[in-house]
Amino acid sequence: MSIRLLEQYDSRSATVSNTSSSAELHYVMTGTADALEVNALVASSTPPAYGNLVRGDWSIEPVHVDSTNPDACIWDVKVKYVPPTDPKATTTDPATFNFDTGGGTQHIIASKSTVGAYGTGTAVGDNGNLIGVTKDNVEGVDVTVPVYSLRDALFRRFRRD
Repeated sequence: MSIRLLEQYDSRSATVSNTSSSAELHYVMTGTADALEVNALVASSTPPAYGNLVRGDWSIEPVHVDSTNPDACIWDVKVKYVPPTDPKATTTDPATFNFDTGGGTQHIIASKSTVGAYGTGTAVGDNGNLIGVTKDNVEGVDVTVPVYSLRDALFRRFRRD
Protein backbone atom coordinates (compact mmCIF):
# COMPACT_ATOMS: atom_id res chain seq x y z
CA MET A 1 0.00 0.00 0.00
CA SER A 2 1.24 3.50 -0.73
CA ILE A 3 1.46 6.46 1.59
CA ARG A 4 -1.72 8.56 1.47
CA LEU A 5 -2.50 12.04 2.79
CA LEU A 6 -6.25 12.60 2.84
CA GLU A 7 -8.03 15.78 3.87
CA GLN A 8 -10.86 15.10 6.31
CA TYR A 9 -14.40 15.93 5.16
CA ASP A 10 -14.90 18.35 8.08
CA SER A 11 -11.36 19.67 7.74
CA ARG A 12 -11.58 23.37 7.16
CA SER A 13 -12.00 25.82 9.99
CA ALA A 14 -11.25 29.52 9.73
CA THR A 15 -11.16 32.57 11.96
CA VAL A 16 -11.65 35.94 10.31
CA SER A 17 -11.56 39.30 12.07
CA ASN A 18 -10.58 42.89 11.28
CA THR A 19 -7.18 42.42 12.92
CA SER A 20 -6.16 38.89 11.98
CA SER A 21 -7.23 35.78 10.11
CA SER A 22 -6.21 32.14 10.27
CA ALA A 23 -7.31 28.76 9.00
CA GLU A 24 -6.60 25.12 9.82
CA LEU A 25 -6.86 22.07 7.57
CA HIS A 26 -7.11 18.59 9.05
CA TYR A 27 -5.60 15.53 7.34
CA VAL A 28 -5.04 11.84 7.99
CA MET A 29 -1.88 10.17 6.70
CA THR A 30 -1.59 6.40 6.33
CA GLY A 31 1.02 3.99 5.01
CA THR A 32 4.20 4.86 6.94
CA ALA A 33 5.61 4.36 10.42
CA ASP A 34 8.37 6.98 10.00
CA ALA A 35 7.60 10.35 11.66
CA LEU A 36 10.32 12.11 9.66
CA GLU A 37 8.77 10.88 6.43
CA VAL A 38 5.35 12.10 7.60
CA ASN A 39 6.84 15.54 8.33
CA ALA A 40 8.54 15.72 4.92
CA LEU A 41 5.38 14.68 3.10
CA VAL A 42 3.28 17.26 4.93
CA ALA A 43 5.77 19.95 3.87
CA SER A 44 5.72 18.83 0.23
CA SER A 45 2.09 17.73 -0.18
CA THR A 46 -0.05 20.37 1.55
CA PRO A 47 -0.91 23.64 -0.18
CA PRO A 48 1.62 26.43 0.49
CA ALA A 49 -1.26 28.95 0.61
CA TYR A 50 -4.93 28.98 1.51
CA GLY A 51 -6.62 32.07 0.14
CA ASN A 52 -4.53 35.05 1.28
CA LEU A 53 -2.98 32.99 4.08
CA VAL A 54 0.33 31.11 3.96
CA ARG A 55 1.14 27.75 5.49
CA GLY A 56 2.45 28.11 9.02
CA ASP A 57 3.13 25.46 11.64
CA TRP A 58 1.67 21.97 11.54
CA SER A 59 1.21 19.26 14.10
CA ILE A 60 1.59 15.52 13.63
CA GLU A 61 0.04 13.12 16.15
CA PRO A 62 0.45 9.34 15.91
CA VAL A 63 -2.93 7.60 16.15
CA HIS A 64 -1.64 4.09 15.46
CA VAL A 65 1.98 3.28 14.61
CA ASP A 66 3.16 -0.28 13.94
CA SER A 67 6.69 -0.41 12.51
CA THR A 68 6.20 -4.07 11.46
CA ASN A 69 3.10 -3.15 9.41
CA PRO A 70 3.48 0.39 8.00
CA ASP A 71 0.29 0.04 5.93
CA ALA A 72 -1.75 0.02 9.15
CA CYS A 73 -0.20 3.22 10.54
CA ILE A 74 -2.39 6.29 11.01
CA TRP A 75 -1.21 9.85 11.68
CA ASP A 76 -3.38 12.87 12.54
CA VAL A 77 -2.09 16.01 10.80
CA LYS A 78 -3.25 19.61 11.35
CA VAL A 79 -1.85 22.41 9.18
CA LYS A 80 -2.32 26.07 10.18
CA TYR A 81 -2.50 28.94 7.71
CA VAL A 82 -1.63 32.45 8.89
CA PRO A 83 -1.31 35.92 7.36
CA PRO A 84 1.97 36.43 5.49
CA THR A 85 4.58 38.48 7.33
CA ASP A 86 5.62 40.15 4.08
CA PRO A 87 2.72 41.85 2.23
CA LYS A 88 4.36 40.85 -1.08
CA ALA A 89 4.08 37.18 -0.06
CA THR A 90 0.35 37.07 -0.78
CA THR A 91 -0.15 34.41 -3.42
CA THR A 92 -3.70 35.17 -4.51
CA ASP A 93 -5.79 38.16 -5.50
CA PRO A 94 -6.74 40.15 -2.40
CA ALA A 95 -10.44 40.12 -3.33
CA THR A 96 -12.93 39.52 -0.59
CA PHE A 97 -15.61 36.86 -0.82
CA ASN A 98 -19.00 36.88 0.82
CA PHE A 99 -20.94 33.65 0.69
CA ASP A 100 -24.06 32.13 2.12
CA THR A 101 -24.90 28.48 2.38
CA GLY A 102 -28.42 27.62 3.25
CA GLY A 103 -31.43 25.99 1.86
CA GLY A 104 -34.77 26.62 0.43
CA THR A 105 -37.57 24.82 -1.26
CA GLN A 106 -38.55 24.49 -4.87
CA HIS A 107 -42.06 23.63 -6.02
CA ILE A 108 -42.00 20.77 -8.56
CA ILE A 109 -45.05 19.55 -10.46
CA ALA A 110 -43.47 16.91 -12.72
CA SER A 111 -41.01 14.09 -12.18
CA LYS A 112 -38.33 12.78 -14.55
CA SER A 113 -40.00 9.39 -14.45
CA THR A 114 -42.76 7.65 -12.55
CA VAL A 115 -41.52 4.95 -10.19
CA GLY A 116 -44.87 4.17 -8.63
CA ALA A 117 -48.51 5.21 -8.68
CA TYR A 118 -50.76 4.80 -5.67
CA GLY A 119 -54.43 5.45 -5.25
CA THR A 120 -57.33 4.64 -2.97
CA GLY A 121 -60.22 2.60 -4.28
CA THR A 122 -59.96 3.41 -7.97
CA ALA A 123 -57.36 2.59 -10.58
CA VAL A 124 -54.61 5.15 -10.97
CA GLY A 125 -54.27 6.47 -14.53
CA ASP A 126 -51.22 7.72 -16.44
CA ASN A 127 -50.70 11.38 -15.51
CA GLY A 128 -47.65 12.03 -17.70
CA ASN A 129 -45.19 12.23 -14.76
CA LEU A 130 -47.23 14.94 -13.03
CA ILE A 131 -47.11 14.91 -9.22
CA GLY A 132 -50.16 15.22 -7.01
CA VAL A 133 -52.81 15.18 -9.71
CA THR A 134 -56.35 15.80 -8.45
CA LYS A 135 -59.61 16.09 -10.34
CA ASP A 136 -59.17 19.84 -10.87
CA ASN A 137 -55.50 20.59 -10.25
CA VAL A 138 -51.86 19.49 -10.23
CA GLU A 139 -50.65 20.08 -6.67
CA GLY A 140 -46.98 19.10 -7.04
CA VAL A 141 -44.59 18.88 -4.11
CA ASP A 142 -42.10 21.18 -2.33
CA VAL A 143 -38.56 19.76 -2.39
CA THR A 144 -35.75 21.01 -0.13
CA VAL A 145 -32.87 22.28 -2.25
CA PRO A 146 -29.44 23.42 -0.99
CA VAL A 147 -28.50 26.96 -1.95
CA TYR A 148 -25.01 28.37 -2.38
CA SER A 149 -24.70 32.07 -3.04
CA LEU A 150 -21.30 33.64 -3.77
CA ARG A 151 -20.70 37.34 -4.12
CA ASP A 152 -17.22 38.52 -5.01
CA ALA A 153 -15.83 42.01 -4.50
CA LEU A 154 -14.57 41.83 -8.09
CA PHE A 155 -18.16 41.39 -9.32
CA ARG A 156 -19.14 44.61 -7.56
CA ARG A 157 -16.34 46.51 -9.36
CA PHE A 158 -17.92 45.78 -12.74
CA ARG A 159 -21.58 46.01 -11.79
CA ARG A 160 -23.60 48.91 -13.12
CA ASP A 161 -25.86 50.50 -10.57
